[in-house]
Amino acid sequence: MKTILISIFLIIVLLQSSWVNIALNNQPIEVSSVSTVSFCGAYSDYAPDPVDTSQTVAPYLEGLGTLHHEISTKSKRAQDFFDQGLKLCYAFNHKESHRSFMEVARLDPNCPMAYWGQAFALGSNLNDLITDEQEIRASKAIQKALTLKENASVAEQDYIIALSKRYKMPPHNERKKLNDDYVIAMRELATKYPKDPDAQELYADAIMNTMPWNYWDIKGNYFEGATQVKEVLEKITARFPDHPGANHSYIHLVEGSNNPYEGIKSADALETLMPRLVI
Repeated sequence: MKTILISIFLIIVLLQSSWVNIALNNQPIEVSSVSTVSFCGAYSDYAPDPVDTSQTVAPYLEGLGTLHHEISTKSKRAQDFFDQGLKLCYAFNHKESHRSFMEVARLDPNCPMAYWGQAFALGSNLNDLITDEQEIRASKAIQKALTLKENASVAEQDYIIALSKRYKMPPHNERKKLNDDYVIAMRELATKYPKDPDAQELYADAIMNTMPWNYWDIKGNYFEGATQVKEVLEKITARFPDHPGANHSYIHLVEGSNNPYEGIKSADALETLMPRLVI
């Protein structure tokens, strides 16, 4: 009973910090105007819905925190939207995240990480398994990133190559193998870039997606793979306590365990890391 009550408490804290449901039509976030850049290009091929390429694809949202991941682009606006897309992925709003990455491509069509972001957002996450339709788009997007990777830094190229291990043009029956290959690639990336918190978090995320919500036995004890993720996430949150993705992942990893108290610190942190995400 105590474990159930603590789990309920954590869910309430999450609701207060707005990380459970951040659909844009349900939250009063201020939206800044974005200048229109006319570009009709292949980036719209990776959209789940028809896109009007003559105008901005996504709004710029204020108050999502300070997370920043430097990419190779001369457009400050494209950089801002890339950061926004990554933040929204960490908040599990992958559809809106995908729109942000599309806006990066609209602003800088030769930016390879714009297509990396789209491919990542279209992939499986803890709440949604990838469909064949999504994988077709994700495969095309990551192939586009690969064709542009000479425009990227070495680190960005490594990100792109790692994510390319996750997708294969369907139909196929290799999802488990592809997920496992992606884990291996992300482990290598995290090892190569130990000071990059996103590399560490995405490695943990890759492992968690091989066993979504299957982290504990009936008594709340961790399965072996979950123990590995817990160690990774605890290292990230100790070294980078303000990383929203790591804190969010940690909450979900411990919430059904026999000690959900461990997630309270991360839940408290999320309340201030993205202050304008309110229900």
